[in-house]
Amino acid sequence: MQSLPDGSALLYDTDSATAYPITESAAVAWMLSDGEHSIDEITDELEAQFDANRQTIASDLSNLFEDLQIKGLLQSPSAE
Repeated sequence: MQSLPDGSALLYDTDSATAYPITESAAVAWMLSDGEHSIDEITDELEAQFDANRQTIASDLSNLFEDLQIKGLLQSPSAE
């Protein structure tokens, strides 16, 4: 991941040589997606840092993780 000055970031897929832009909140979620933090813990952190309600954050996080899995950038815990 490469952080950008505005807080957003780029994720790189070295297999396809593709860069994916992500928002600041998605970058925080990416950094916390280390296998040590649960979805609830990531949601808690996003709720503390950003002005959004928990339900919206949980839905957006679910969509983000699904998209990253489809792109092959993130493995689901069950795939380990």
